Amino acid sequence: MYITVKEYDLAINMYKKKGIYDQMIRLVSIYRKNLLKETHHHPAQQLEASISFKDAEEHYVQAQEWKGAVQMYRAQNMWDDALRVARHHGGANASKQVAYAWAVSLGGEEGAKLLNKFGLTEPAIEYAIESGAFMHAFDLAKHSMKSKLPEVHLKYAMFLEDEGKFKEAEAEFIRAEKPREAIDMYIHQQDWNGAVGVANDFDPSSLPDIYVANARFLSGRKDFAQAEALCLQAKMPEAAIKIYKESGQWEEALRVAETYVPSMTEEICQQMDANQSQPSQALHQIVSKAKSLVSANRHSEAIEMYMQANGSNKSEMDEVAAMWEHAVKLAAVHAPYKVKEVASSAAGRLTRAGRHIQAADIFISADLLKEAIDICMEGGLAEKAREIATGDSALMSYLDNSRGEGAPGAEAGSRPPAEGRGDEIEMLLQQGQYEKAKDLGMKQGAKSWNKMAMKAAKQKIYHSRCGDAAALLAHCENPDDDNLIKMLKHVAVDLLGGHRDSPALKASFTMLHNAVRSLKLISSQHSLLQEFKQLLEATHFSCLKQQCQEAGLKKLAAKQAAALLRYTAFVPADKAFYEAGIAMRESGDLNMAFVYLNRYLDLIEAIDEPDGEQLDNADFAETDIPYDFALPSEHFLAEGEREEVRDWVLTLSMDQRVDQALTLRTCGSCGVDTYSAGIRCHACQSESDMCIVTGYPILPGEHVNLTGVPAGRTDWNAYVAHFKSCPWTRQPQSPMY
Repeated sequence: MYITVKEYDLAINMYKKKGIYDQMIRLVSIYRKNLLKETHHHPAQQLEASISFKDAEEHYVQAQEWKGAVQMYRAQNMWDDALRVARHHGGANASKQVAYAWAVSLGGEEGAKLLNKFGLTEPAIEYAIESGAFMHAFDLAKHSMKSKLPEVHLKYAMFLEDEGKFKEAEAEFIRAEKPREAIDMYIHQQDWNGAVGVANDFDPSSLPDIYVANARFLSGRKDFAQAEALCLQAKMPEAAIKIYKESGQWEEALRVAETYVPSMTEEICQQMDANQSQPSQALHQIVSKAKSLVSANRHSEAIEMYMQANGSNKSEMDEVAAMWEHAVKLAAVHAPYKVKEVASSAAGRLTRAGRHIQAADIFISADLLKEAIDICMEGGLAEKAREIATGDSALMSYLDNSRGEGAPGAEAGSRPPAEGRGDEIEMLLQQGQYEKAKDLGMKQGAKSWNKMAMKAAKQKIYHSRCGDAAALLAHCENPDDDNLIKMLKHVAVDLLGGHRDSPALKASFTMLHNAVRSLKLISSQHSLLQEFKQLLEATHFSCLKQQCQEAGLKKLAAKQAAALLRYTAFVPADKAFYEAGIAMRESGDLNMAFVYLNRYLDLIEAIDEPDGEQLDNADFAETDIPYDFALPSEHFLAEGEREEVRDWVLTLSMDQRVDQALTLRTCGSCGVDTYSAGIRCHACQSESDMCIVTGYPILPGEHVNLTGVPAGRTDWNAYVAHFKSCPWTRQPQSPMY
């Protein structure tokens, strides 16, 4: 009769109240198909409570919540069933995780025997290794799979090496019967005594390789005599010949060949003649050899190879200068102790060739700005010297003193005469008096002022002071210049990406707020306006999150961190999910914390193995969190911190009180449960207004709007009661009850 009058929900509820779940499911599958998955969840819980575990399992599976069935069986110590469900629905990794949990619950020999019984000892050991639980891996291997012990020792040694515990790592390499790996570790650390010690005790045949590696290191420091002695000690004169040839010391190479390897003499003579008669071909060979050395991670040798280049005419000199510059860049990244030496050598050669601008650029790329200024002043490039110094008061003082000492008739340390309004603006920019600088600059026109501001901001960006750059760029007008647009975006994204303080983010918020206001006046910039609005919102919630965390408002901070997950086009995804997970953990929401941090672990694996399997997006399929973002090129956290997250997630995965699912809310438009932090409902695609305090959707009856931007009443009151101001306009405000 209910169905006759189309009261389907009353009929469904009738069966639900009486616990006649098969009939309830039958009606839902016919009349409320979109709610079928959620409907299975209720009988699953009820049947679990009434100890009807098999029936409960069926409903958990139908609800696509097989993990709930696993947790149910684990809570009842029904491990066979937990393992069966995990293997059938979650695959090998899930069954491995349950097996590992089972072994941990039993412990010692009993756990090892149980795993062995099911043929799971090896995957359990591998899982323990992957999780960093090496002691448990050793325990399992000792009791039931001794053949795996060397592998566990090897993986533990590699872990200790990454942690910088080299002596402990050496001991584990030896236990793994891998002395060569211990030797390679010491060679990589340039600990020659350590390498020789291991070789003497365990692998004497590797001593020649150690001596040659040490020789190459010494040749990089120009100690060719000692390098040659080591090669001869290794009874490898060919290695000494190669070192001399690569450094362009053909006579020395010929001497060693004549003394120790006469058969190579003729070949070296021919190479000497070819090298001297074909300079262009020689440059090509240098580049080829240097690239090969870089590919082999022999960066110090590659630097020396590039520095061997010399040019005899203008066209060659251009190519040679590029090679020297590349050597400096290599040194900056891979051999910082050589940077000054290499840059000084390259700049000196360029200066002697009359190429002062290129010499200055070499010093700039090595962050040797005083040296760059000296080169400019020597070459009469006063404007370039001022450009280098702009934005740094210490460099400006150094430049002024240099000009005073070098100017005819000037007293030592005296300042040069004023050069008009441009100098005055630059001085104000150096002092951080941006408003006054803008007042003067705007008298020459908005474009002229923007150009001066961009020039000063560029120097701040170069010196990794993007917060200062944002404070300056906030004073630019009408950002219709492509270069200015790119600079604004670069600064904003840089500040969202790292460990930034509140003042820097607030400066970025002001900068973006002004840019959005200006872009609204340009009708042709609609897509750019939307992009900058997104940047502004991301920066806004980042500011608020820091502010609320510092004030101890943990629930607001957790919501703001969750809202930032919608902005992974600008915020690095690993940073966003890590901070959202930690904020949720601190607020006490362990369900959300688990899902976010589990996603973080997936992301760091994808960063380490970009060509591996694609990310599983199932947990976020019914949210408005994007999953088509670009992976960060490097990790937000250090290795040790990443391991701490991995351990915490593993521990929480065994906690039966944690649902391991995102929190849901009921959509006001369609009544379906959807992601609590989502602005858009996954079922009906309706969008809620976004709360300016948290970024969460504003629920029915919670809407307030006192400053032109909407907010949820509860969150607005919590924020304003503490800070006494609007989070968007920064103007004084009171709670709205």
